[in-house]
Amino acid sequence: MKRRTRWFLALAMIVVLGALMADSQSRAVSGLGPSAEKTVIEILDEIDACPALSPGKAGEVLGLRFEKVPEESDRYTTVFRGHGGLWNQAELRLPPNGDGSAFVLILEPKTPIPMKDITDRFGKEYSLDPANPSAGDKAMVAYSYDRKIGKLRFSFKNFEEFAARTILFDRM
Repeated sequence: MKRRTRWFLALAMIVVLGALMADSQSRAVSGLGPSAEKTVIEILDEIDACPALSPGKAGEVLGLRFEKVPEESDRYTTVFRGHGGLWNQAELRLPPNGDGSAFVLILEPKTPIPMKDITDRFGKEYSLDPANPSAGDKAMVAYSYDRKIGKLRFSFKNFEEFAARTILFDRM
């Protein structure tokens, strides 16, 4: 009986430890930063409040690491790209000699953002940017919000799903 009790306790501890490790891994954001506990909308608010953005600061807020993409950069724009955490992909475009106050940030969240979450936070005062017919299946309709500094734009593949697949901050 004693042997069975020890075996049962060991098995129970393995199950509990496995569950705890799985829970901590599901909360973790690969890469950096505190964004593991934040929602996409909270992260957007944080970016919107940044007067300037560098690859380091953007990576910290988004919970990922940006790497320079030299083959897509030119003398007018330096392109940085990262992925992980809440994002399928994130792209930051900066003028090469800028201070970070002018930037374009393109985000593709892993989970599309429901329209209700967007309008609950940013309001119903948006402009509608129609899809480009020449884009074919990749055409997206966008809701644009004028912010204090630049534009915040949410793109939707279709209105049946009512969820944004791409987010664009434009401060250029």
